[in-house]
Amino acid sequence: MDDEVASLMQAVKAVGDLPCVTYVLFYDKTFIAEALNKPSHGHGAEFLEKIIQVPVAIPDPSLGDLRNMLRKEILRVGQRKQNNWLTGRELDIFEQCICLFIQGKRDVVRFLNDFLLYYGTLGDDVESLDLAGITALRIFCPELYQWIKENRDLLVDSEPLDGVSLHDSEQVNNLKQVAESVDETNHFSNDVFNWKK
Repeated sequence: MDDEVASLMQAVKAVGDLPCVTYVLFYDKTFIAEALNKPSHGHGAEFLEKIIQVPVAIPDPSLGDLRNMLRKEILRVGQRKQNNWLTGRELDIFEQCICLFIQGKRDVVRFLNDFLLYYGTLGDDVESLDLAGITALRIFCPELYQWIKENRDLLVDSEPLDGVSLHDSEQVNNLKQVAESVDETNHFSNDVFNWKK
């Protein structure tokens, strides 16, 4: 991969002096400089400076900006007005089931691609925030998603199924093990057992 990056940058340098031609390159400076270290004998950053005449750094968006963008996109997809948003249960889903996993642009893109695919298929047959919460669990916490999928009757039935309830010790222990194995940052462990009370 580094050889391909180096070849591409050398090609840009070779044809970069064409009259009336301007190139706009979007790249990760650290990654490209490291890739250029080998062909430039450890001077990748200096070699990059010879190629790029006017560098413009674009700052990463803040976590708040990313989450706000995500919120707006979910609203847009669900065709809801901006002020008709997030009260009670919906706020809990957004903050505790989606935002916990959003740590960068890649997480937002990954989530939205999957969410948009499923929402495009299901459309009005599903509540957009419910789908968004389940999508986040499926992508970022697949073990917990699988447990929910396998034990959905325990979670949605008000009456115990065949005498088994969520408070049955074997089921609670199973859920605790799943929550502990997927929840390294302790986001779920404290609340996962109290949600149905």
